[in-house]
Amino acid sequence: MTEAILRFLPVVAERRKPAIWPNLDHALLAAIAVLAALGIVMVTSASISIADRHLGAPLYYLQRQLLFIAVGTLLAAVVLHVRMDTWERSGPAVLLFAYFLLVLVLIPGVGREVNGAVRWISIGPFNLQVSEPAKLLFMLYIAGYLVRRADSVRTTMTGF
Repeated sequence: MTEAILRFLPVVAERRKPAIWPNLDHALLAAIAVLAALGIVMVTSASISIADRHLGAPLYYLQRQLLFIAVGTLLAAVVLHVRMDTWERSGPAVLLFAYFLLVLVLIPGVGREVNGAVRWISIGPFNLQVSEPAKLLFMLYIAGYLVRRADSVRTTMTGF
């Protein structure tokens, strides 16, 4: 009986479809899931009475946080499917876009003032603090720069 099962296992393994994302770091995904869950609990517990008092919907901020997590997950899935050489080639354009975002908030009527500082752009019901994507885009450029100029960064002070 066990011999028949052992002979059947390779056939099952051959029929199995390849994984969509075979090279995912499962420990990193688990850490992200734990941090997201803790963030949801903290946001909900800190805002439930405020949302009920001001908006009449005690779970408003929980729903909003879940929406942002879902959008972030979808964006992460899209970014994961972009080839690495595409990210490396797009470095200068990414850096220019980061500078463009940082300058965009300085244009009167585009930047939104919050607590006395003009650092936000309103995109429908969503407010974007442009320094956050600018940091990410700058790190993307730096990573590509380090790949392109690895030898000079390692050997000379001017490359560094």
